[in-house]
Amino acid sequence: MNIEKGSMIQVAIDALKEKGSEMSFPELWAVVKETLEITPEEEMDRIGHFYADLSLSGTVIVLADNYWDLADRHDLQAKVDVTEIYSDIESASDDEADAKEEKLYDEAMMGVLREENEDEDFSEDEGSDRDRRDREDAADFVGDR
Repeated sequence: MNIEKGSMIQVAIDALKEKGSEMSFPELWAVVKETLEITPEEEMDRIGHFYADLSLSGTVIVLADNYWDLADRHDLQAKVDVTEIYSDIESASDDEADAKEEKLYDEAMMGVLREENEDEDFSEDEGSDRDRRDREDAADFVGDR
């Protein structure tokens, strides 16, 4: 690559100025490769850097179908209708209703859990018998191997 001829971005900017209109990415890349004498071995490493740098430059913008042009040739005013944004924001009353609904759900779930647990006896004796049986089953399993 011939660095003395400038950066890839500068070459692309100069090419767009010279042409006077937009260019496709392959066209821009062909000019950059030729101008900077990028070898086929360098091409795979450099093309990604060029695309990223082009995207981030701010001087050049991407248009439809991967065509690129100088940003100062285009009106870049962004118009945003903020009423759509703010209409999506929940009001405080929505938050209160959600909190009340969540509380009712939690209370209902706790009632279900209490009912399920009432049927089971978790005394220490039963727990220790259960633990003992589990250890015996594990020892039998290991012994069978």
